[in-house]
Amino acid sequence: MAPPGPQGQHRWAPAVTVTRRPARADDTVLTVTLLENPAGLCLRGEADTLGVETLRAAIAALPTGAREVNLDLAALSFIDVCCTRELLILAHRPERPRLILHQPPTSLIWLVGLLGSDCSPVPVPPGSGTGNGPTLSIQAT
Repeated sequence: MAPPGPQGQHRWAPAVTVTRRPARADDTVLTVTLLENPAGLCLRGEADTLGVETLRAAIAALPTGAREVNLDLAALSFIDVCCTRELLILAHRPERPRLILHQPPTSLIWLVGLLGSDCSPVPVPPGSGTGNGPTLSIQAT
């Protein structure tokens, strides 16, 4: 794991960044960076139908067998049902990784509750997250 940052926060080492080209001039592109130590993804921009292939490619690049996948969502401005479903599919991999959601948007928490009947967001103990926002975990049962 990377050395802790200020107040015990983790700093992740970026490995690979996947970005799609904007479809329109006003399009907010989804950028997904593969993180190592601990394994995870950093999502920036809008995770919508236009960015689902970008998200799928990044998820496919995650190490197989990871017991936890950290998702840094602080810079995610929007997520739709399509991309939320991809995260739930990740949670349903055979190894059933625990997804740690760092600073998730309220809409994602709501969508997980709506779509993931066996994946309920659970608060993570204080001090184990990043930044000032909430940290939740989801895991398929």
